[in-house]
Amino acid sequence: MKDQTRVIAALLIGVAAGAALGILLAPEKGETLREGLTEYIEDLVDSSKNKLKATRDELKDYSKTILNDAKLKVKETVNHVNI
Repeated sequence: MKDQTRVIAALLIGVAAGAALGILLAPEKGETLREGLTEYIEDLVDSSKNKLKATRDELKDYSKTILNDAKLKVKETVNHVNI
């Protein structure tokens, strides 16, 4: 999970750096640039929300799996002790 967090952080940093360079090097007029930047940021926010939701869902599934495994181990241990 740690590697995935690093990838997300690197992606966001890269996007921010790309946006900054785009603003600095853009040959467009201010209004056109602002509109494009607004759309870009909205797309970035949507993409981030989708990735966050997917990561949250994966984490929920993972935690359920671990909880079920722990319950099974406890049952096995109790059964073993009772024998």
